Amino acid sequence: MRHRRFAASVLVVTLAASGLLLAKQTAPLLPPLPPAHQPPPATPELPRAEVLPVVSLPSAPVLQAAPKADDLTIEQLLEAVDRVQAQKAELEKRERELLQALRAKADRLRERLDKLGVGDRPAGPPPLPPAG
Repeated sequence: MRHRRFAASVLVVTLAASGLLLAKQTAPLLPPLPPAHQPPPATPELPRAEVLPVVSLPSAPVLQAAPKADDLTIEQLLEAVDRVQAQKAELEKRERELLQALRAKADRLRERLDKLGVGDRPAGPPPLPPAG
């Protein structure tokens, strides 16, 4: 259980740091694309070809190193702790929901296997002890 909590804590801190990095991004990853190239004018005998516009895709943010805790103000530290605690509560709630669903499905599967006589326990009443 300690390992799971530690892993969850590490995950929460990592997510919080990633969120801080993504929130502060302003520079695009790639430079903007040049304007679309226009084809030469068509000859009078041929119909003019339709030119499709160039569509640029949104750029992915550039990841920067997380600021050190010592570099943050007290207010920033308090806000970061609040965010981490909120994320941790959400993760713990999600974990409880997942474990509850897993237990319910495992119980249903165990019941089906028991009915078929495939589970750990044989179907029907337990065997009688040998006569002495």
